[in-house]
Amino acid sequence: MLDSAPAESHSGSTAGADQSLDTSKTVIVWLHHLLNTNKRKLALSPPSSVPPVSGLTKPGYPGLLVYSGPSVAVTEHVNTLKAQNWQAFQVRYEEAELWHFAHGAGVREMETMSHVVKGVETEGAIGATQKEELLKAIGIK
Repeated sequence: MLDSAPAESHSGSTAGADQSLDTSKTVIVWLHHLLNTNKRKLALSPPSSVPPVSGLTKPGYPGLLVYSGPSVAVTEHVNTLKAQNWQAFQVRYEEAELWHFAHGAGVREMETMSHVVKGVETEGAIGATQKEELLKAIGIK
């Protein structure tokens, strides 16, 4: 009897992990600055997953990271970045939804905040809502 209990709880945790692979997540992180080239490279290199994590980064003052994709992969990437030595690292938006970007898959570095906003794809009311959420998260609206 005792041997079967851990096996049941293990299979239950595997089922939970399978469900989280099917869910999507979008995270917006505000940084005091993003200047260090090693951190910039790390921000552009999320873990490989299918479908891939996509997003936008903006170096400079302030720095901005926007990631969307499989929940597990996005969480892993944000936690890896959070472990770095940042002056300020604030998750300002985190929702179980999938955003699409104008460049398609992968993570791209943008020069300005306006490029980041333009990089969030807008199709109908959903896209407009995503741009509104982005603007709120970065403190423009």
